[in-house]
Amino acid sequence: MRSADWLTERFGLPGPASLVGPVDRGLQGQIWKLACGRRTYAVKETTTPLDHDQVVAAYTLQTQAAGHGVGAPRQLLTVDGDPAAYVDGETLRVFDWVDLSAPSRALDPGAVGRLLAALHQAGVSTDDPVDPWYVEPVGRDRWVELIAELQLAGAPFAAALAALGEELVRSESIMEPARQVITSHRDLWADNLRSDPDGRLTVIDWDNCGPASAPGELAMALVEFGTGPARARDLYRAYRSAGGPAEVTGPGDFTMPIAVLHHLVELGARQWLAAGGELARQHAADRVREFTDDPFRLSDARRLLAAR
Repeated sequence: MRSADWLTERFGLPGPASLVGPVDRGLQGQIWKLACGRRTYAVKETTTPLDHDQVVAAYTLQTQAAGHGVGAPRQLLTVDGDPAAYVDGETLRVFDWVDLSAPSRALDPGAVGRLLAALHQAGVSTDDPVDPWYVEPVGRDRWVELIAELQLAGAPFAAALAALGEELVRSESIMEPARQVITSHRDLWADNLRSDPDGRLTVIDWDNCGPASAPGELAMALVEFGTGPARARDLYRAYRSAGGPAEVTGPGDFTMPIAVLHHLVELGARQWLAAGGELARQHAADRVREFTDDPFRLSDARRLLAAR
């Protein structure tokens, strides 16, 4: 991480400044707290270099969404008008600091529905292909091979994953090609949709934005925040009443959440197999257990459909 003075100069902020952190960490980087006079900013340091076009796309969508009323931290531009600074293989971005609550699936479902409607109104239709991460199954053969490797290696979650093997394949059997594709956030899990101290919802981490099925992202919100029939109904109806353009009409519209959840499980399992230390293995195991402890089943998709 560069110094506070370097950041203030690069992003045109007044000094003197101080830098504290990292105050939070994620899979691809960490967050620092930059104080400049009476203002505080979040500096997002991504240690894996990001594609410049993706950085611009994330900034553009976030700005468009904010114009439609979606809560999001304002992102600062560099003195050259760029949404990021690139140095020594790192990508550095600066945002207004926002105090956010811990991740929670118990957010007001009506507010979630209205926010998602605004987000989808901000997105634009696109013919660009949807990344396989959001539409393709892991597949029976890969599941069988992976579970066998985990059992042989003595993974602590191998038995739980093996018990779900047929359910994983059954869920993937309903997957369909993406429809009503728009540019959207694509990662609206509770980690990235939070409330501030006044209860206002805020969307963070726009880096994974891109082409997505609007019905699929609506289904993903139902999976994450529609944790009971009444909540699912309130979320869905609030989305539609606020002008949300998508409808969830059948099990195939749950392709996106099923694909993402299954790919995350596969990624965590393979990271556990490749991990060189106990801490890395523990983090990878936690990612897998997040699913095996509360799996999303095909019956859950049918329950959410019935609750609309």
